[in-house]
Parts: sequence; C-alpha cells; structure tokens
Amino acid sequence: MNAPREDSYRHRQGLRKKRSRIHRFIAAIGLRPRLLSAFFLVSMVPLILLFCAQYQITKRSTVNIIEASLVQVADVQQRRLNLELQRLSQQLELLTSRTQMRISLEAYNQTREEEHLDLLTRILSDALLPMDNFAGIWIRNSEDQLVTGIHSEDGEIAPALVPPVLGTDEKELELEWRKDTCPRIWVSGPLFLGEKTIGSIHVLVTMKNLYAVLDDFPCERVGGETVLLLRDFDNRIQAFGQFCEAKSQSFLLLLESSELLEETGAIIVYDRPLYVEDQIVMMRPLDHHFGRVVVHLSTDCLTEAFWYQMRLLLLLLLLAAILVLLMVLWFSRLIAQPLRRLTEVTSGLQDGASDVRIRERFWGEFTDLARSFNRAMRILSKRTGELHQEIEARRRSQQKLVDLANTDTLTGLINRRFFMERLREVLSSPGRERQPAALLYLDLDDFKPINDRMGHEAGDLVLQVVAGRIRHLLREGDTAARLGGDEFALLLMKDGSHHLDPDMVARRVEEQLSMPMTVKNQVVSVGCSVGVVSLSPGDDPEEVLNRADQNMYRAKNERRGTAQDGD
Repeated sequence: MNAPREDSYRHRQGLRKKRSRIHRFIAAIGLRPRLLSAFFLVSMVPLILLFCAQYQITKRSTVNIIEASLVQVADVQQRRLNLELQRLSQQLELLTSRTQMRISLEAYNQTREEEHLDLLTRILSDALLPMDNFAGIWIRNSEDQLVTGIHSEDGEIAPALVPPVLGTDEKELELEWRKDTCPRIWVSGPLFLGEKTIGSIHVLVTMKNLYAVLDDFPCERVGGETVLLLRDFDNRIQAFGQFCEAKSQSFLLLLESSELLEETGAIIVYDRPLYVEDQIVMMRPLDHHFGRVVVHLSTDCLTEAFWYQMRLLLLLLLLAAILVLLMVLWFSRLIAQPLRRLTEVTSGLQDGASDVRIRERFWGEFTDLARSFNRAMRILSKRTGELHQEIEARRRSQQKLVDLANTDTLTGLINRRFFMERLREVLSSPGRERQPAALLYLDLDDFKPINDRMGHEAGDLVLQVVAGRIRHLLREGDTAARLGGDEFALLLMKDGSHHLDPDMVARRVEEQLSMPMTVKNQVVSVGCSVGVVSLSPGDDPEEVLNRADQNMYRAKNERRGTAQDGD
C-alpha cells in the first residue's frame, strides 16, 4: 500500500522539479531572445502561407510570363529589322541625291559620250567604297537599258548579276537568290532630274546587317532563339541567322509539317504564341513582304521557369530565418551609421572631392548635423563651379583669339603668317634630313571671270568649296593654307612608311579642283596650276615659297601654250 503512494509522490516531485527548471530557464531569457523568437514566428508563418498560395499562382503565371516575353522579343526584333530595311531605303535616297550623278546620266543619255560614262563609273565607285554591306551599284536609263555598274564580286559571279527592271516610280526591295550562296537584297529606285525620270539605280546589298540584328538580340532570357524565315528560289522555307546558316534545322522541319503553313505553303502569322509539339512559336511579318521574324523556344523552359520560382520562394524562407538573426545587428548599425557616413564624406574631402553629400534619412541630432554639413557643401560646390566656369571661359577666349590670329576667316584654312611660321619650323627642326617634305603652290585658273560675271559673293563661295576639297586631300601631318586671293599652299610631310610623291598629290589636287561645282544655282568650273618644290634642311622659307611660285607660273604658262597649240 505504501509503495504505490511513494512512487506517486516521487513522480509528482520529479514533475515539480522539471517545471521549476523550465520556469528558471524562461525567466533567465532576456528581452532580445524573446523578440527574436516572436519575430521569427511572426515572419515565418505568413511566408509559409504565402509559399502555398504562390505555388498555385506560379503554375498559372509562368505560361503568361513566357508568352509575354516571346511577344516582346518578337515585337522588338520586328521593329529593328524593319528599321534596318528602312535604312537601306535611306541609303538609296542618299545615292539618288547626288546631283552630279544625275546630271552625268542625263548628259550620257543625250550624247552617249564616254566621258560622261567614265564620270558615272567614278561616282559609283566612290559611293561603293565606304559601304561595306554593298555588293554593287548599277544604273539603268529611262528605257531600262543597263548603262553602267560596279561591283565587288569576283570575275565569275559578276557577269551574272543583272539588276531587276524597276516597274514603278517607287523604291522596291526584293530578294536575289543564287544557288550555293547567301540571299541578298536588290534595293531599286527611280532617278529624277527635275520632274523628269532619267533612269533608275539598283543596289545589291548583303544581309549581314540583318543577321547582326538577329544575333545582337537573342532570346537568351527565355532560352530560345530568333530566326528569319524566307522563301528561296524553289519556294522552300529557309531559316537564316548570322553567317547565313539555319539556326535550328529541327525547328525548320517541324515548321514545314505543322499547322503554321497553309495548303499553298504561305506562312500564317498569329497574334499570340502558338504551341507546336515541343516548341512555343511567335511570328511577326516584316515590311515590303520581306519575310517573317520568328522567336521560338522549347516548352521545357516552362518547367524550368516554374521550378526557378519555387527555388526563389524556398530561398526566401531561408533568408527570413537569417534575417531574424540580423535584426540585433541592425539596431546597433542604426546608431553607428550616421557617424560612419560622416567619416566617409570627410575622408572624401581630404582626397579632394568637393561635391559630397550626406543623406539626411537619419534621426534626432544626426539629421540636424547632416543638414548643416550639406548646406556648407552646397555653398562650397557653387563657388568651386563658378571658379571653374570663369577659368574655362578665359581659356576659350584665349583659344579663340589664337584661332582668329592664325586662321583665314573665309576658308577656315590657316593664313599666310601662320603658314610661314609652320614652314620655318619644319625647315629648322632637328632631323629634317630624315623626314622628306615638299611644298605645293596653287593658283586657281579662270577664277577672275567668275568674280567679274557672278560677283564677289560667288567668288567667295568658290574659294570655300576649293578650300573644302583641299582639306579632304590632306593626310595626317600635312598643312594647307590660303596665302591670299586665289592662291593656296600645301606643306606635305612623309606619312609613316609610305613614300612621299608630291607630283602625284599635285595631280590629285588638279583633278579635284577641276571638277564642276554648283554656285548660286549655276555649275561653274575652275582649274589650278601647281608649283612643286622639294624641301631641304636649312632652306629659307621665303626663298622656298618664291621658287614654288615660279614653278607654278611656269606650269601655268606651259598649260596656256599647250592650249594655244591645240587651238
């Protein structure tokens, strides 16, 4: 009888001791652990509920996100490709705006003289040279007969390149297909002289810029790719990207066997993405019926995107647990942050920074301190800025005075005084014998009749055009000047490892200055006579300039004698 009571008493005593230890443990826990525990529960319970709800929402929203991304990429690629096609039309307009080309074509249509044809060919060559995406340029006359053309193809392919006949008075874009080669684009447009149609111009353009657009904006964000769909000469669908290769042959085969094609083989364009077997496809048409831009990706990306969102939610739960532990550190940082920020900005002042500020999102006295510091820094920055503006204004004024003293105001070239200083510096510089140089003295022919017939304003315009052409002929290190009236001088220096050939430069100057120019709506021509002198170490600048002047007059007299003998 006593044994059961004793066991029950011992059990109750054990429970009392356990409860006592628990109470002592709870009483020993301070405020910080209690706050941490409460914040952990308050933070984690909503996140767990949010995770359950977000799991269901993500399953529905992932498809919408992927489809919206496809639509966005397809719209951007459509717009960029259309802009590239528009740029081709603008390049054609730039070509057709060349007045000399249209005048020469009209003259050739009337006279059939070879000199007009040669000039047309040179103009097309100059236009083709800077255009790395141009394969060739051709011109037809008003009777659709091929007049001339230039190209960058080899001798075997070039003869087969025949530009299409322009059927309307509008610009046209069409594909040019050749077997075993990439497709190219014919850009054609009419040529007008006044209100009269005098012919048409045709440019053959490579598609590398279009490929660059496709490759420059891939769909890596959604795991797919962008391709351009075109119909080849056999009416088959071809997908193109950079290097003119099909980026996904399996997708191309899937396309030909899917519902995206009508019975006639035409490509159907839908307003929303379509699911074709294991692919999500979005198509957009291009201007000029050029083709279709297609963005497609595998449906596996849906599953990947869904689990990516789930991993983010799990990561948020883990971050929430870590955030509880960081709250204590945040309170201590709240007090130390204003002092640390003030220390940083004062260190910046020691390093020379003048435009530093303290964010005023503090509390108590620290806010007043930050505002006072910022007001002082604003005054200092304002005064420093005013000082810099004054220094810069003085520097620009001094530079403007120097430019006015050294520059011919009409042509923008340097004047005679500064040119003589430059010539004297070159002739007296050390090592002159190792740096060949030459002086060209230019005098315009037939300039005075222009002044007499059209007025001095027209003569000034002619001088400005001549100065511009001379400036385009200069190489690095060369100097051009207007000596006065219609006389100019060029100081030629050796350009790196290239051989200095003053006579060749003189011929180029004569050729460029002899080309017609339009002044006051009239086409005028001036020639020039050039005197060439090679420079030697120790030469006197005035004596060198006189010799060049004499050589120029000798060349002018020889030219006049040749012209009289020809008459």
